Amino acid sequence: MQPLKIAIGNYGITRALKDGNVRGPALQHIEVSPITAAMRRMVRTLEFDVCEMAFTTYLCAKALGKPIVAIPAFVTSAPRRPASAARGSPFLYRTR
Repeated sequence: MQPLKIAIGNYGITRALKDGNVRGPALQHIEVSPITAAMRRMVRTLEFDVCEMAFTTYLCAKALGKPIVAIPAFVTSAPRRPASAARGSPFLYRTR
């Protein structure tokens, strides 16, 4: 089986997944910085099997007919913008 291509940010909660301390399917981590660049690449070219994505980016992609499915896995709860009314909530998404 081919490893899943995954693009997620560097957070304390993702460290064990990225360094291999958590067992599961074979994963190929693609480092993209800033993570918003990975979100754009996912929406434009469906480059990854799993990609962290902001909820608004997901909604725009769905409105454009992109074949992605949301998996609500919160990897951070830090606000993206201090003036934001809602806390940051990037999700992971997987292509079909």
